Amino acid sequence: MRLFSIIFFVVLLCTETSAQYRAGVKVSPGLGYTKSSDLKSYFSKLSHEGAEYSAANRMRAHIGLGGFADYKINDEWYIVLEPVFTFASANLVSSFTADHVDENGHGTVYTISSEAKFRTNYLSVPLTARYRFNARRELYLTGGFVFNINFKPTLFSEEKITTVEYKEGIGDDYSLDKQTKELKIDDYNIFNLNLVIGAGKMFNRFGRNVFVDIRYSHPLTKSPLRTTSTNDHLLLNSAYTGQGEKMFNDFKTGLFSLNIAVALYKNYR
Repeated sequence: MRLFSIIFFVVLLCTETSAQYRAGVKVSPGLGYTKSSDLKSYFSKLSHEGAEYSAANRMRAHIGLGGFADYKINDEWYIVLEPVFTFASANLVSSFTADHVDENGHGTVYTISSEAKFRTNYLSVPLTARYRFNARRELYLTGGFVFNINFKPTLFSEEKITTVEYKEGIGDDYSLDKQTKELKIDDYNIFNLNLVIGAGKMFNRFGRNVFVDIRYSHPLTKSPLRTTSTNDHLLLNSAYTGQGEKMFNDFKTGLFSLNIAVALYKNYR
């Protein structure tokens, strides 16, 4: 309710006949990540003699499409509202290796290479302040908060199981098995909050104000990423299912983005 009250207040400011504001369209390509310190520490605890676990995150592309409206306070300060619909992805990779080869070179090495691919869409509502610190070059700083409304994510689990039999220290038999599953994530937070900071420059092209800036969106809240389904057997990715540990509720998502906005309407005195 508080979020919608803020949005209503900004819109009300912009609709006043005496207000000075711009409005236009915006595109935001970027690279995002999702990480969990609980997941990494859990895998570290699992590691023991003869077996090793590891987990890491990979940055993946995000793309946002939307609009913006800014309200001019004075020649330096502006309040900016930028609703954007974002198509997002995040990958978490993990691995398990068990070495059961004895001192005579006989035994088995068993490896699981796993990748959890998350795909989701969310409505992002950044409410920021823009400070123009160099009027001649039209350079500015921006910062504020981003309210995200998340839609149901999907997990694509890809796992590769490799088994190598050793005799007298030489790999004698090799087998490879692959498992791929798609699951709906139904245990996650619908709302989350990020802190955003950035810097950019305004250009004047073809009679339009064009804003180009680079931003980092830092996560302030965390979320579980789990499915309550227990019917789908997963290996390392069981951490995200009802079969896995319930301690993994600290997934955080951050984003580095390039923001390009074009003003289509301007009401400045």
